[in-house]
Amino acid sequence: MAYSFVAAYQSPAPVFNPMPFVVTSTDNTQPNFKYVCDVYVSGVTGYTRLLLNSDPTTGAAAFLVNQILRSRVTSDFDVTTTTVTNPFKQCSNGHVIYELKFGQQYGASGSIVTYPNILVTGTLYGFNGSLDSQDWLNYIGSTYNILLSTRKFFQKDKSFTKFPIRITDQAWLYYFCDTTNKDALLKIVTYDGLSATPLQTITLTNQYTNKSTYKLFQRASVGPVDLNLVDATLIVTGTQPFITSSVAYYTINLTNNIGTQSSEMMTYYIDKTCTNSEEFPVYFKNNYGGFDTYSFYKKSKRIAEISRKTYQKNVGSLIGSKWNYLTTDAGEVTMDTQISDKYLLNSDWITDNTAKWLKQLYTSPEVYLYDPMLAIYVRVNVKASAYESKKIDNEKMFNLTIELEASQQSYRQQQ
Repeated sequence: MAYSFVAAYQSPAPVFNPMPFVVTSTDNTQPNFKYVCDVYVSGVTGYTRLLLNSDPTTGAAAFLVNQILRSRVTSDFDVTTTTVTNPFKQCSNGHVIYELKFGQQYGASGSIVTYPNILVTGTLYGFNGSLDSQDWLNYIGSTYNILLSTRKFFQKDKSFTKFPIRITDQAWLYYFCDTTNKDALLKIVTYDGLSATPLQTITLTNQYTNKSTYKLFQRASVGPVDLNLVDATLIVTGTQPFITSSVAYYTINLTNNIGTQSSEMMTYYIDKTCTNSEEFPVYFKNNYGGFDTYSFYKKSKRIAEISRKTYQKNVGSLIGSKWNYLTTDAGEVTMDTQISDKYLLNSDWITDNTAKWLKQLYTSPEVYLYDPMLAIYVRVNVKASAYESKKIDNEKMFNLTIELEASQQSYRQQQ
């Protein structure tokens, strides 16, 4: 018997894309033959067994295990605090750890024997990603394992390398790293925009770099508001405040414990445009399962959409031999009032790349808005059924208008 993998598998891999594990066995001509795949998920007792017939042409079988793994991931967006003094945080929810054990079964009817655990993958990782078809076709799991300067974050549109950010924004970079000390430091270099000479170089220590102890999926807080509040005990080099009015842009990357770059470099440009309107930072789950930030700070509206149900009530009552009623008696009575709060927001002028990136906002299943008047995060849904990625060669200047609806409705009293 020879049992082997036909196709290589990816780890870490996005669980909302197909994750086929293709196996083949020379025993596939045996009577009542089936391939066996036992899916073991970390933290879950037991396993899920999948059975497949062999393909009549190739004799192989392709197991799509992502259908099982999807229910095991949620997301890692912390709305319990508005400031973060530790730039690093472990991500507990947006990934799944699993192992696959392949085998086979065959035999005469009534005496079928199962032969499990012939081929074992070892520990694999999936994350809460859902890549566009082109990104998925070109996806290489090892590219997202922090180790070298070419390794990537689970963040942003990969063709978009210069990101706009407001001085009051929070932002994060999500990543995977399975090698101790490869994400030991977060390096930030600030620039004034007039020259290539840095204003200062900042390095912050990661307390969760021992991969035998801590989770391999983490995020780093990289927004101006978070960086300026980092606990002093975590600062290796640099003087607070890090992001001042003199900073035009800053770069960020991870390094190992001796300062060698171990991730791609991200660049954030401070958007200093003045506004007379409220600023609404919007945080949305991107295609890679991390959360991106974009602030709308032009003309905005709050709209309360009201839905009422009523019934007609007989007015008045019999008093003695006379029917009496008052002008204040209710005739048409409101028995149910539902209120949907909506936000109509406008961006500043944006570029082609920004428009392309923000498609992920319009299609995101999980969006939060920070309401500056209420000083709270609000879970919202995007109210749009189409999105146009506008381009400057079609329109000289363009902005983005978006309608967001609070996901929780409010209700008024019944009469």
